[in-house]
Parts: sequence; C-alpha cells; structure tokens
Amino acid sequence: MNYRELLQKYKAGELPEEQRKQVRQDIEKQDAISEYLFDNEEMEFEEQVEQDGGQTTESTDGSVPKDGQNVNIVGAAVPKGGQRTNVMEGAVPKGGQRTNVIGGAVPKDGQRTNVIGGAVPKGGQRTNVMEGAVPRGGQEAEFTKLIRRAIRRTFIKYGVITGVIVIGIVCFLVFALPKIQDAMYYDPNKIVGTEEGNKTNQLSLDMSVYSELFLPENYRDSAAATGSGYGNYDIVINQTSSHNGIFEYVGGRITKNDMVLYNPNIVQKPFSNVFYPPSEMTTASAATPEGIAGTKKEAFDELSKLEDEKMYHAYVSLDKVYSFSEFKALAEKNDLEPTWCAISVKNKYQTESKYTTYNTGNIGFRMYTSCSSLAFDQKKYPLLTAFSLAEQESAKKNVLEEKDVTKHMTSMLQYLQDNDDIVKMIENDQGTGKTDYASMIDSIQKDGLYIYGYYVEDIGKELKKLKDIGNVSYVYTTEMK
Repeated sequence: MNYRELLQKYKAGELPEEQRKQVRQDIEKQDAISEYLFDNEEMEFEEQVEQDGGQTTESTDGSVPKDGQNVNIVGAAVPKGGQRTNVMEGAVPKGGQRTNVIGGAVPKDGQRTNVIGGAVPKGGQRTNVMEGAVPRGGQEAEFTKLIRRAIRRTFIKYGVITGVIVIGIVCFLVFALPKIQDAMYYDPNKIVGTEEGNKTNQLSLDMSVYSELFLPENYRDSAAATGSGYGNYDIVINQTSSHNGIFEYVGGRITKNDMVLYNPNIVQKPFSNVFYPPSEMTTASAATPEGIAGTKKEAFDELSKLEDEKMYHAYVSLDKVYSFSEFKALAEKNDLEPTWCAISVKNKYQTESKYTTYNTGNIGFRMYTSCSSLAFDQKKYPLLTAFSLAEQESAKKNVLEEKDVTKHMTSMLQYLQDNDDIVKMIENDQGTGKTDYASMIDSIQKDGLYIYGYYVEDIGKELKKLKDIGNVSYVYTTEMK
C-alpha cells in the first residue's frame, strides 16, 4: 500500500490508532516544513546538502558514491587522513579530516563526513552517514522540490484568483459603473420612441416641446449626444428649419444634469414684455403706457423704418384677449400667418385681471411651420409635437381645429410636468420658479384657449402692413441675423 492509499484510509477513518497517530505526525511535520519554507524560502538542511559542483546521493544497497558527491551514508564508514572528525561508538578518524562518526565508521582522505553506522565514503565527499546505507538519488532535495512545487502551485492558484478579482473590479469600474451612474442622471440618448425605423432620443423630444412652448425664435427638434460615462455627455442641438437659409448648430455639454451650451442664447426666453398686455391681463396698478419698444406711437414709428427686403422677428400684440376661434377668424380676414401664438388662461387667483400666464412668462404653440417628425408615446401624449399637429387633416388645409390645438397644448404641458429635467437644466440660472402646469391644463380643458399676441418672421415690407390692422395694438421687431 503506497502513501496515497494510506492517506485515503486515514481520511476515511479506516486505519488503526497507531497508524493514524503516525500519519497525523507526518502531516504535522509536513505543515511545519511548509511554513518554514514559506517564511525562510530555504530549509537549513538544504544548505547542508548543497555544495559547489556536488550532487546529493543516497544508497540503500551499500554501494559507495563517487568523488565530488554530497552523500548521506548509512553504514560503517572509516575516515582517513586530512579529516576533522567527531568520533562516537568506536569510529577511527584519521589525520586532518573533519568527521562526525557514530557507530564505528572510518571516512577516507579529504572528506568532511558525518557518519552514523558502518558505511565507507570515498575521497572528496561531504557525507552524512546513517544506519549503514549509502544513499542515492537525493531524497532530501526531491522532498524539498515537492514542497516547493506545492507552495508554488498554491501561490499560482491564489495569484490567479487575485488576478481574476482585480480584472473583475477593473471591468466593473470601466464598463459597469459608468452605465450605473448614467442611469442615475439625465440620459439625452434614451430612446423615447420608434416609428418606421426612425428612433427619437430624449433630448430631441425634450427640446421640441420646450422650445415650442417658450422659444418662439429658436425652435429646435433635433439633438445628438455622445456619452463619456458617469452622467457626462457632449451634445449638439440642431436647427432643422430656417426662414433665411442660415442654420445654427449649437454644441454643449451635460454633466450630471447640469447643461452648459456654448451659445446659451438659443435657449434664452424672450423678454416678458415683448408683448404689450391688453387690459384684461393687467391690474390697474400695473398698467403702463409703454412697452419694450416705448410707447405705442414710438413702436409704430419704428415699424415704419424697417427695410423692405430684410427679415425681422416681430412680436405682435393684440388689442384684447381673443378666444381661439376669434383669433382664427381675425387671421383669415387679414391674411395673417403667425409662426407662434401666445396664450393665456383664465385667472382663478386674481380678481382684477381676468387672464394670466402664471409665472411662465410668455407661453404658446406653433402654427403653420416647418418641423421634423418625432416618435413618442401617442397614447399618453396625443398630438405632442408640432409635426403631429401639422399632420391633422384640418392643418393640411391651413385650418387648425381648436380641439386639435387644445389637445396639442395640454399634451405639451403634461409632458413637461412629467419630464421636467430639461426645464431644470435650461432654466437653472433664470430663476423663473416652478410652473403650475396642472392648473394651466385644467383651465385650458375647461375654458379653452385664449390668445393675446403672436410671433412672426417676415420681411419689413409685409410687417409694415400690421399698423393698418385695427386689432394690432403694439409691434416689437428685431433684425434677423
């Protein structure tokens, strides 16, 4: 039975008590040696075996090793001249040798010999001799190699495990963590709708709704983003339509819900007083004879000075608040083609002013204008985009129905109430406060749409005609660049 089988029986509890004790001692010895090698790298007995140019040989058949070997001898050795010898039990060392002799061994010339037993090593050897045998094959060295191999395997095993863990952590930090953090912040690349293979990302839809409601001059319905992880994105907001053939693409960066545009003017709301409010929207104490362009006379005087062929932005104020149907009739009668209409709602908080825009400044919707097709949740937000409104049969005939515009307007307000990240990012430093979208939606659904002014882009020659329309109370213009 070999030692492996003996170990198996030991594990199985099939050995007699005496053999169990012996195996247990062997195991303890092995553990002690392994620990010693781990701490000191080499065993002391290996230093005794190693010698320049020497071998370690063990013999079990009484043979005599050759010159230049490191020999463990078990037998009757007799040291001779040139030896230094420690002699025990009848050993006879001879001149000049160093010899440890136990049991009548006599080493020969030039040897350094530890002899226990009756073996005879030959010249030039360093010999440990025990129990009358002449060893060969280097069992001690082989045993050391086995232990070293076991320790090396253990180191490799734990090294591989450590390496796998480190690689796993690095992969997590490089690939998983950025995406986890991305999920915590605004993602402009999130796909919010797919239609006929065309995908719409979050930023495009957000900009479409926000710019239609608040930015008459800078409608944007297309955007692209490149993510760098951890909630950071490089973005480009595209212009898809233009009245003067000039398209302005604006770059920027979103850093963990903080938007910075390299030209922030494109998201700057127009001044709140670009429209001259009718009496229904002001209190007696807030009434003023002047608007952003001065008095009414000064505003119309400036209108007369416009160059005929130049393009202008024009904010046209009406003499009163008109219902949607009243405004549509006014526009048809005077051949007006408004780009954007400013709406108000009935004021349930104020008694002196009948209509209000709450704290939004000017808010409205686009009419008869070029726009892009965007995909979105049409069940939750019916007619959300300007394109979806323009696709209605009535709009194709340039006759918008109030029910369609009402649905479009309330969907946009509801969308911003549900997705207000874009509002927070854009209006971070504008201090407009939180808008009461719910109250506006409720008022529009109950009372309908009311219009007090509109925005248009046109040449000076056409804008000059506005002063002859009796329902127009004020016009503020700026040159289109």
